[in-house]
Amino acid sequence: MFRLLARWLKAGSTASNPAADGDAISLFRLHPIQLHRYLEEAWAVGGFEPYPITGTTTENVFLGDPSITDDLALPDGLVGGQLRSGIPFPSLPLAFPPPRAFYEPILPPPGLQSGAKQPWEHLIYAYLIENTGVVRIFRRVLEMYASGERLEVPSLDSRRWLRSTEELFFRDPPPFHISSITSLARPDLEAARRYAYRELLGIDLNHGRADGTPYPYPRDASANTDFVAQWEAFLGEVWQGYINRRNSSGENSTDPEAVANIADFLAKMQRVRRQNGNLAREEFFHTAMMSWFHLTLESDTPIVVDLKANAANAVERLRKIGERVGIAPHPKTRNFFELAEPASSLLRFIELESFSEASKASVLFDLTPVNRVREDALVVINHWAIATGRNLKVRRLREAPPARTGPRPAVSAPVAPGPAAAPALPNREVMTASANGHGR
Repeated sequence: MFRLLARWLKAGSTASNPAADGDAISLFRLHPIQLHRYLEEAWAVGGFEPYPITGTTTENVFLGDPSITDDLALPDGLVGGQLRSGIPFPSLPLAFPPPRAFYEPILPPPGLQSGAKQPWEHLIYAYLIENTGVVRIFRRVLEMYASGERLEVPSLDSRRWLRSTEELFFRDPPPFHISSITSLARPDLEAARRYAYRELLGIDLNHGRADGTPYPYPRDASANTDFVAQWEAFLGEVWQGYINRRNSSGENSTDPEAVANIADFLAKMQRVRRQNGNLAREEFFHTAMMSWFHLTLESDTPIVVDLKANAANAVERLRKIGERVGIAPHPKTRNFFELAEPASSLLRFIELESFSEASKASVLFDLTPVNRVREDALVVINHWAIATGRNLKVRRLREAPPARTGPRPAVSAPVAPGPAAAPALPNREVMTASANGHGR
């Protein structure tokens, strides 16, 4: 979300192909109310274009109900530009281009077309970025700057970043805004994020409270608690197709029908949780929040420089900032960063049922020379295996997902009541050698 805006700021409002690296400094210099308004604009139009489609509008899939954006957006006249009513509203503090036609996470599988909207990253993007420990570390940065002089005096640009970060993510936002998802009914933003992760993905973060105790948040028996098992089974079947893609004789364990069955099950699992716009607003804000911190670490931004954390990549910058504030990032931070975007893209296509037929599933592992779908799948397989300590490249006996005949009221089996936390990605440090390779 914010990373996309940074690209547009660098490219200019008339550019057709925004720069890949973006202009983080200009974005961080914007007033917090402008950033809030950008979120309102993005929500009001339902996302960015283009995005591959399968004959139906993506809003019906990604949002659960496409009317959710209009129902919860600011009314016409309060949203700027010509995005909704067609009436210019020049007095608004919107001084940058609104969401436009730029986002192509992976090339579309054969037969798909462009023209529909990609609202924002899948919730798994936020989950993976937060697993690095980035929120805990930057929260500590804010606390140390606000309550003493243990860190160097920040530059003016860093002060702008500190103010916007605090205004956007560490206080109750202004009422009536789309980002106002905390209240007396749910006062804890971190608990709200964990609840959303568990509902859609069936998993908790890999860390609890600072004292090591589990983080308390609501748990619903309807959560997709079997997501990880089916996701890993899907990745395992894709790997079998990949290693056998050139096999013209001998045993071939490729099973496109199995890939399609699991992909279809995952698609329906996601859609069940998204009914009538459920989790759309939460996914929107949580992914925007993590994109802010991701953008902060992608280059030597002013706050990174002031914290003496200059480095060649986001992983090293976060490590150095963690050392300054006494909180170490997760040991698998590199893998989480590498996973975030391709996993989000892959799950978006799964939700669109792009792989729910055996004839289409082979795009995940076929011999097409330039195949971004296959490349993203391999990145996810390798880095997920390293991050979790589970070897996805060894074929296992597994229970097949339910048959795809007729509707079913629920996807996940109910979990036992009680305070037990949802499973998190294991914090294993050693992965078998066969889990490495083919990452980008």
